[in-house]
Amino acid sequence: EVADTDSIGILRIFSGFFIKRM
Repeated sequence: EVADTDSIGILRIFSGFFIKRM
C-alpha cells in the first residue's frame, strides 16, 4: 500500500544519508 511505499522511501533516503556520512 501507499504506507508501505512511503516507509521504503524514507528508509532508502536514510540509508543514503548514512552511507554518505560514512
